[in-house]
Amino acid sequence: MVRETHLPVFNGRKGVQMHDEILRKALKALIDEEIPVVEYGSQILYRWGWAEVLMGAEWAVPDDLLTFASQTLADNGFPEASKPDCNYYLGGWVDLSRFHKDAVYGSMIYLYPLSVLGLTLEDTFEVPSTFDHKQQLLTPKPPRYMLSMIHHLVNSSVADYSIRHQVISDLAGFMHGYIFHGPPADTQYNTAEEEEAAEREFMEMVPSAIQEIRSWDWGDVPDPEYLDIAEKVVRDARELDKITKAVKAAPDESPANPSTATSM
Repeated sequence: MVRETHLPVFNGRKGVQMHDEILRKALKALIDEEIPVVEYGSQILYRWGWAEVLMGAEWAVPDDLLTFASQTLADNGFPEASKPDCNYYLGGWVDLSRFHKDAVYGSMIYLYPLSVLGLTLEDTFEVPSTFDHKQQLLTPKPPRYMLSMIHHLVNSSVADYSIRHQVISDLAGFMHGYIFHGPPADTQYNTAEEEEAAEREFMEMVPSAIQEIRSWDWGDVPDPEYLDIAEKVVRDARELDKITKAVKAAPDESPANPSTATSM
């Protein structure tokens, strides 16, 4: 089941994700060439209610169209560029992409082959872009997105921070926004009492959140254990740090809500 997608609403109005205007031109160029574009990263989080500024667009295209898409961007003012030496948020994901940068304004695009994300076009559906409602692109169906993120964690070492950091942060933000229906970026607690109150509220929401994901149409699940992992991380987001084939850590004494796991 895919809940109808709505863009976040701020002050009673549908908000457009903050972005560099020239990214609209880049997206239009790909769409005009009939290249399927799948949004990723902060665009997904923004779509499901987590406030994120679009610092650099992460898009994925079918593997066989990657070179064509890269050339299309280059022909429209986004040449392929040397990858940054350090990107704290994306980490090792930069090396999995083709990096394009607007020479005038410095706007960045990270272009992935779709297979790197563990997704197919069948795992997506069409939506308005978060930063340009007049343009349509693709976004992952929430159950397929969650499975792909779990797959990344299962198949990476807990020591592989360069890959796991973005996965853990994004999956926690997705759970907070989509599964727990939390308000955008509701993570600031000024006192211990406020944090304890937020924790109690989270615990009250866990049963309904578990009931919701059990109602999903997950599609073809690569490993039945993934569904157990999905429930485990919904119950306690700190489990995200422990998911891997290689290491099984002892559970902590008390649960944590997804918004806490996204803090950097």
